[in-house]
Amino acid sequence: MYLGRGGTLSTAQELSAHCPKFLPERYGPTVVAGSQDSLLAVDADEPSVIYLYTTRYRGNEIAQNAFYTFRIDGAEILTMRVWDNHLVMVNKRGTKLFTERVSLRYEDNDDPHIDRRLNLTLSPGAALDTIDPKFGTGVNAVFDSAANTTTFRIPYADSDIDTVILGDGFDENLGVSLVVDTIDSASGLYTDITFRGDLTTGNNIWVGKSFLMVIQLSPQFLRDDNNNIREGVLNMASMTTRHFNTGNYDVLVQRSGRPTDDILAEYGTRFDLDSQLSPFITNFSAKRMDMFTGSELPSSNIEYQGDMHSRIMGFSDRTEIFILSDYWTPVNITNIEIKGKFKQTYSSI
Repeated sequence: MYLGRGGTLSTAQELSAHCPKFLPERYGPTVVAGSQDSLLAVDADEPSVIYLYTTRYRGNEIAQNAFYTFRIDGAEILTMRVWDNHLVMVNKRGTKLFTERVSLRYEDNDDPHIDRRLNLTLSPGAALDTIDPKFGTGVNAVFDSAANTTTFRIPYADSDIDTVILGDGFDENLGVSLVVDTIDSASGLYTDITFRGDLTTGNNIWVGKSFLMVIQLSPQFLRDDNNNIREGVLNMASMTTRHFNTGNYDVLVQRSGRPTDDILAEYGTRFDLDSQLSPFITNFSAKRMDMFTGSELPSSNIEYQGDMHSRIMGFSDRTEIFILSDYWTPVNITNIEIKGKFKQTYSSI
């Protein structure tokens, strides 16, 4: 990047020097999101992955910058453009082409952060309509009193749906994420999802597929007043993450040097007491008091402002720190503070 000053160009800065071997060797479709000060490029050798670079400025200086990725599971990204603060893509899934859109701006905190998101207005009745709901209105919610189950009909076929969240009209259960009982998308036109209990009393539900957010912190160094790295041993004791308008998230500390893919695969079993990760995860949860029947103390599932304290207990060169979330609520980390002990060492040729 060239930064101009006084009508002249300064020396170019290498933006990716701090993350060697992170970027792909070859690029596919590339676009610029000017309003977000971001560059987006598809990995030509793995066309389901988009690499992004985002900059935040303070005057004519770079205050912050970051490289990160979006992974569009099961898709081959053929082309993409940025329009009206949205990334619009043409993706190939199997033999079919799809137009998919992703917002590049902040969204309402109460809107679920899930993929393939749909807000379905409920129209209860005695039997589900057999027509494709894309081309007409009809009954899309049926309660079977004999089996004590409710079936929703979603206007697209997707066997990977794993998240259904109750919307308006569900009183104290507003925002509760349901556990899918059975799912059927064999028609190719719609998906039927069945749950236990009567869920036809509300006005709408949110439907989609959860995704995993992964933040891996760079190796930590102690720097002097001139921003130069000091030689020595840094033993990290703890970390405080401060957040703003944030739901649930987890801090995972990895000290045994296992591959990152193995760590993320086991993250799905974090609530299993036999999981090897259990001692190394710190959970932040913004509890909802109004989830409990009869409660008259409503509390949001998003915390406006707060912090979480996590134990690290590891040397900086042997410890990896992850911030993870596969919840539907947003995550917004505003500050990270790491405490530890530093022992100065010297080396020479």
